[in-house]
Amino acid sequence: MSNHTPDRHVDGDAPSPVDWSATPEQVRSSIEQFPHPVVLVTPDWRISFANAAAIAQSGVPTHVLTRDTIWEIYPELATEAFRPAHERAMHERESANVRAFSDHYQAWFEITVHPIDGGIASYLRDVTRDQLTRLKLEESIRSLREQAALLDATRDAMIVRDLDHTIRYWNSGASAMYGWSADEAVGRSARDMLYHDVREFDSSCTAVLRDGYWSGEIRERAQDNRLIVGDGRWHLLRDDEGDPIGIFTVTSDITDFRRVEDMRERAQRMESLGTLAGGIAHDLNNVLTPLLLATQVLLADDRSDRDREMLTTIEKSARRGATMIRQMLTFARGVDVERAPIDLADLLAEAHRFARDTLPDSVDILVRHEARHGTLGSTTHLMQVVQNLILNARDAMPDGGTLTLATHSGSPHEPPEHDPLPHAVLEKDHVALSIIDSGVGMTPEIVERLWEPFFTTKPLGEGTGLGLPTSAAIIESHDGRISVRTEPGRGARFDIVLPAAELAPASAERDDDAVPGHGETILVVDDEPLILATTAEALQAHDYRVLTTNDGHEALRILRDDGHRIDLVLTDMMMPGFDGASLAAHIAASPHDIPVLAASGLAAGAELMPSATSGITAFLAKPYTVPTLLGAVRLALDGTA
Repeated sequence: MSNHTPDRHVDGDAPSPVDWSATPEQVRSSIEQFPHPVVLVTPDWRISFANAAAIAQSGVPTHVLTRDTIWEIYPELATEAFRPAHERAMHERESANVRAFSDHYQAWFEITVHPIDGGIASYLRDVTRDQLTRLKLEESIRSLREQAALLDATRDAMIVRDLDHTIRYWNSGASAMYGWSADEAVGRSARDMLYHDVREFDSSCTAVLRDGYWSGEIRERAQDNRLIVGDGRWHLLRDDEGDPIGIFTVTSDITDFRRVEDMRERAQRMESLGTLAGGIAHDLNNVLTPLLLATQVLLADDRSDRDREMLTTIEKSARRGATMIRQMLTFARGVDVERAPIDLADLLAEAHRFARDTLPDSVDILVRHEARHGTLGSTTHLMQVVQNLILNARDAMPDGGTLTLATHSGSPHEPPEHDPLPHAVLEKDHVALSIIDSGVGMTPEIVERLWEPFFTTKPLGEGTGLGLPTSAAIIESHDGRISVRTEPGRGARFDIVLPAAELAPASAERDDDAVPGHGETILVVDDEPLILATTAEALQAHDYRVLTTNDGHEALRILRDDGHRIDLVLTDMMMPGFDGASLAAHIAASPHDIPVLAASGLAAGAELMPSATSGITAFLAKPYTVPTLLGAVRLALDGTA
């Protein structure tokens, strides 16, 4: 405050320290280091000690300091603003703090007075710059409040905060967005109140202090801990001299917009994945088909234990690869569901059996069936989803815990506010199947990526990252939804919601057990030599006669010359030049009544399903096993496909 102190020198000598022989040494040495004036005052209002800053501030000789009262040495302290604080400390023994303007020095001072043994201690601090900054900020806030009706009409959150992030202004848009009222928010730290992770906030503050303005997306939290994605525009407030005094922020809630954008981007990625999956699935399944057929044909012969073990390993690996491809295609393209009535009690019982056989004894299994309705769909596909969730729950409870399998019915209602997955299934009668574990739970960052293909938290080689995306595709094909609620350390709950349906007796499933042939002749058409050879070997080993060709045109020639001897055509659908669909159409138009069994490494879409116009009698998905091959051939020959 020297710049506010008049130049006063008495006797031409620089001020010297007061005699403090009566003041304890420890107190003297500590107070002498203070850069601001500190004086110790006796009950008769005389100064017993003044530090160097106080002596310089007074500008009077040393003997005057020890002779006159504090009111005579510092007349500005005798004003109505400061004297009551000193008297309260002296007589009532209560500390006091006062900030006021000094006409004598034309500056703002803050006086802090504490009672001590033998009197009081008075501490003086020049707060002119701080006070002017505060007044400028208050002036800005008053200006904002004068426009409060306009500011409160906007849905954006408008906040003014000090440089230490203390909130000074909070409009109604902020109350609506975050949940706190203005009375609850003003005076609190925006940094502590609105941000779980302050790194993003601190980085934005650094930018606005450096550049005067910052804009961008920022993650914030509401009073109920709900995540808000905000589009923020931050402006640095300055005083007349250009010094920063605060930050004015305008934030728009773009949480729903960002969610939709993320879903759109994810859908685009999924579309690209679907194209990629379709392109490679055929080739990969063509690689796996001869592996499966060859190992099963070889296992049918007498083999040593070592050979059987190696062949079984090859077969298991091929099956695992086929499952991964099927999951990828199911996820990317969805599934065609043959809808049949499903009793959730039966589905729950099957899930319970699977859990009991799969989970360790350290996991307790609870079953609760409360659904009053069933649903329509594929039991096989839904069990695939349930089994995947049970296996994930097992991995989430390495030290044991509780798994709950539950069903219930629901009535039509609007999706809850802020529901991350609103769905039309909730707007009509529905049933829900819940798989709940007491495991380690998941962080929001993991949940955000949970449905991405190939994302997995499991160690390398132990998870494909296709289980949950495939499950979501299956549930979507059933016109339902799957959602998760979880927190770290508090387990996870997956809810499968499906349209409700009245139960009706389900038709008996067809027996597809493999039946050997009776000498029938089968023409096998495939451009892959290994598939051609292994398929022929498998059929011949089960009493079928086999003709083979790797070309569609050659197949037509064989049919033209020997069509009367051929009982079935097994053809690959994707071949260069003359493909399987063209071959099937020619056979349908020929005089020969020959069934066609279509094989493909792609999912069985509508274009490959059996129909009179396509000429296709039945469909066989690659990669196929020997029993699957024999079963499909038998059904096609018998006309029961």
